[in-house]
Amino acid sequence: MNIIKMNDNGFKFDKNFFIKLIFIISYFTLVIGIETIYRENLFKYSMEVQIVLSKEYSGKLSQTSLFKFNKFITSLGTMPFFIAIFVFIFLFFPINRPYLFMSNLFHSYYWVNLMKIIYGNPRPYWMDSLIENTCNGGFGNPSGHAFCSTSVFLTTALIVTQYRYFENKLFLKLFIYFVFISVIILIIISRLILGAHSINQLIYGTLLGFGCYYIHCHLFLLNKISPFSFFNLFKQINLTVLFFVKYIIMISTLMIVYFQTKKIYDLERKNYDPIVHRCDKAEYRLYSEDGLFNALALTSLIGMHLGLIFFTNFINKHYKNNEIEVYNWSFNHDKKITLIYKLILMVFGGLPLLLFFLIPNNTNINVIFIFKVSIPFFLATFLIFGPCSRIFVEKRWARQSIYSINDVKLGVSEMSSFKSEKR
Repeated sequence: MNIIKMNDNGFKFDKNFFIKLIFIISYFTLVIGIETIYRENLFKYSMEVQIVLSKEYSGKLSQTSLFKFNKFITSLGTMPFFIAIFVFIFLFFPINRPYLFMSNLFHSYYWVNLMKIIYGNPRPYWMDSLIENTCNGGFGNPSGHAFCSTSVFLTTALIVTQYRYFENKLFLKLFIYFVFISVIILIIISRLILGAHSINQLIYGTLLGFGCYYIHCHLFLLNKISPFSFFNLFKQINLTVLFFVKYIIMISTLMIVYFQTKKIYDLERKNYDPIVHRCDKAEYRLYSEDGLFNALALTSLIGMHLGLIFFTNFINKHYKNNEIEVYNWSFNHDKKITLIYKLILMVFGGLPLLLFFLIPNNTNINVIFIFKVSIPFFLATFLIFGPCSRIFVEKRWARQSIYSINDVKLGVSEMSSFKSEKR
């Protein structure tokens, strides 16, 4: 039963929602509380295991097939691969599904990096030069790969298996979940072998990532809300204000934590510098700076929200009688060329991300934070979910059935085709 229902004033929640809310609050309280108990002992044990592994390969781990395989596996838990999954979901699923995916992704990036700044715990290879380094510069606890991979891949499995094709295919659904969970486990193991994280950091990241997934998909049920009800979110002024208050709080919290802890870590980082700087990484990819850089990707949430407000207002104005059909739009299976159009629009919308590569790494660090991450991610998500989505509908590249027969742009042959579909 759907615990979230839409009325004229927005969302209302029944008692099942509050039961789940109590569960997830208790879950996070337990996970965060217990972490302090096992952190130190598991970190020491993990160091012993990783030192033994490095000694076994006599400092030549980076030249082995094992290392290369794990480097490949660990790349599956990074932003480029997640963006590739987003492209697939955006191309083939109704537009509320890619929103769910991106919301999960960027909330994961925000929270894991905020917590890294708060804890300021070192990575294993910082503590002993015997552990072959993988040149990760930010703090290690919790593991970002474990957190984001758990949250994102579980969400992806849920989105994919809810496609109508899998409706009566239980075995296939279980197989897909098995594949995604296996990938999560392999990524976690790869981070341990590469010396990037300790066992406690990986366990902590995994548990937190599951909580983020649960909030999106099982507490607020963003995967089950109908597209029409979902888009009503972006017509509610009160809810929009509430969302942006949340974004302001998130940004403010991030900046306060960053500047308050920076003073402490600037004094302590000299203990890690000799090992960390073997990687010759840019300043913005070290310590708290790396955490702030990655967490600022939360501007994507703001861009995505504004883009959907833009798109919803367009649909409400031009396709008011066909809103449900528009919000369910996907590429027109009868005209495969529309898939190419949609992909081209996504590439166009993602052009601001080129700033990441154009801004030199030795630029002023504040310029990097603003123009290398904050603005590019904001503009990219705004363009993709807003103007690019509008163009796709406006240029009649979506399903023909979403267009009203009263649309003056319809030609005689198109109108006849539309009427035939309706019959």
